Amino acid sequence: MEDFMMSTEQQDPEKTPFELTFLYFKTQKVKISYAIQRPFPFLEILRDTELITEKMYDDFTDSCMNRVPVKRVVYRALEVLEKRFDLEVLRVLFSEENMKAYPDLEFFARSFENGNWVWHHPLRSQSFLPILNNHILSIYHVSRTLLTGLLLVACSACFHIYLKITYKRVTPPTVGWALPCQSLTKKMYPQTCLQANQMEEFLLRVPLPR
Repeated sequence: MEDFMMSTEQQDPEKTPFELTFLYFKTQKVKISYAIQRPFPFLEILRDTELITEKMYDDFTDSCMNRVPVKRVVYRALEVLEKRFDLEVLRVLFSEENMKAYPDLEFFARSFENGNWVWHHPLRSQSFLPILNNHILSIYHVSRTLLTGLLLVACSACFHIYLKITYKRVTPPTVGWALPCQSLTKKMYPQTCLQANQMEEFLLRVPLPR
């Protein structure tokens, strides 16, 4: 099996994820055996899909009848699956029937489906760089969003401070914006007076920081 995986890796670097999947399955056999607490329908499914022979099935069921712990029998069956490990093994192991009968398999099914097994082993191939890049991009987008929000808050605070300073600077202590807008000035510069009045109304509506 190891020679087969080495040869396929040499021929095609894209086969490396399969090797890591196999290693993850190999290290999780004990935990998977604890998740399968009853022999039925696990053994029957393996027999019906021809992942184990009829003789193997009889040996496993006899062991269960002789009060061998189920987890030990399941572990022996998983050792058989390990020797012929492929995608069909995973498909049968995490089939709908097994998932209904053994809910604790859900964790392992998600691990294989989402590729979480990558982080249990060293990254030995460039094939996993895109996975790492996705995590980096996610962190970048979150950081950029937070930074944009902080900049908006800072700009808003600076704008309010600017309005407060400008309002105090341009507002005379007595007559306000009405000072240049006396009757004579209104006739000479109607547009300027209108803009001044609009600015005064705008500043009065803006909440100033205390």
